[in-house]
Amino acid sequence: GFFNLVGDTVTGTQMAGFFNVTGKQVRGFQGAGFFNLNLADVEGVNAAGFINVNRRRTKGLQLAGFVNVVVDSMDGFQGAGFINLAKHTKGLQASGFINHAKSINGAQFTGFVNHSTTFVNGGQFSGFVNSADSVQGVQVTGFINHSRFIKGVQIAGFINHAKTMDGYQIGVINISDTCTGIPIGVFSYVKHGLHQLEVSADEVFYSNVSFRTGVQKFYNVFSAGASQSRKDLRWSFGYALGTSFKITKHLR
Repeated sequence: GFFNLVGDTVTGTQMAGFFNVTGKQVRGFQGAGFFNLNLADVEGVNAAGFINVNRRRTKGLQLAGFVNVVVDSMDGFQGAGFINLAKHTKGLQASGFINHAKSINGAQFTGFVNHSTTFVNGGQFSGFVNSADSVQGVQVTGFINHSRFIKGVQIAGFINHAKTMDGYQIGVINISDTCTGIPIGVFSYVKHGLHQLEVSADEVFYSNVSFRTGVQKFYNVFSAGASQSRKDLRWSFGYALGTSFKITKHLR
């Protein structure tokens, strides 16, 4: 009724009002009002009012009101009100605050931060920050996406950042070293992309300067101009979106 301490394998149902501690494998349903601690593999449902800690591989469903921790790999669904932690996740992580895993083959959903130290094959969805070394799929966040390499789509409410981008970046600010796709935003900067400075004059403004940044397929143009009219100095400021497509080898 209060706690269970089991040194052997548990097959079936294990329930306690406060905590469960199991030394060997759990197969079935494990429920506790406060925490579950398992030193071996868990296969089935692992549910606690506060925290689940599994030292070995977990396959199935892990639910906690506060924190889920899997020291080894998680294969299935991990849901917590605050934090999910796992070494490797194959499936789905969902939390109110933070998801962390060394690698993800599936999806991460959180209200604040998703973090993966190696790769994400699937998607990261957060209210604030997504961070991963490599992403093949989708990153969607309310504020910042970061990835060293991404093949897919980055969508952010403010900033997308990638060292190597193969796909689409959609955000207010997009930054990358190399982009073989298209960054779409108010300001996009590709280190090895398009950087063009244009100086011109016309019948209204005698000195105009424009800067193009992004890639040939989609770029931003920032411009400013000035002219003297009798005693007054007049200024102009402009912003544009543009595209440039190839007609011949030397003509666009």
